[in-house]
Amino acid sequence: MASRRRLPLAIALLSLVACRRDDVASVDPCAGGACMPAPDCELGACSSEAPTLVSQHSPIAGTEVESGASCPYVDGALPPRDELLDDRHIPEFRQARTRRTNMDSGRSSPQDIELHEQLMGVQGRIFECLDIAACYDGGMDPFTSGELDFQFELEPTGRVSAVSVVPSAGLSDPVVKACARRSLFEHRFPSYDGARMLVSYRIELGEG
Repeated sequence: MASRRRLPLAIALLSLVACRRDDVASVDPCAGGACMPAPDCELGACSSEAPTLVSQHSPIAGTEVESGASCPYVDGALPPRDELLDDRHIPEFRQARTRRTNMDSGRSSPQDIELHEQLMGVQGRIFECLDIAACYDGGMDPFTSGELDFQFELEPTGRVSAVSVVPSAGLSDPVVKACARRSLFEHRFPSYDGARMLVSYRIELGEG
């Protein structure tokens, strides 16, 4: 969905190329501002007049646009709420915990841009957590806003071994928290030849 922001810019560049190719014409094809570049969309504002959910995340800003939260389950298919809340099998990340270091491990590790790309891939599942929470809370604001702060341990195998989520007040529904932890815990990153990494990651959601 991030391509929605880039599309107007791509169209503008194609227009400029077409005008340069026709420079030999007797009539200026760019007369009247025909070749003026199209404005880029800011935070999804060009997509529609309806409110949208916009996310930003670190370490490199990125956006994704989607409609407000709505329950994805058909009648009778909704799992029990307690089942979704049960994340006891997922170890909680604890900053103060003693950790052993493998001195024989390599020195390579994913760069920020690689982590950014991987986290872009998982944030769709995290957004779905809002949809799932809406199934159990009919009064939930479909365009709720807030932040989810993640901390997790990434093993050289690409497995997440522990994860914590601290939601802001607007996203404090227990279903959102448990679902977000599960989404990141189940994601598999590419393996690398290096030591365990401790990663902090924030997703911001707001009405755009």
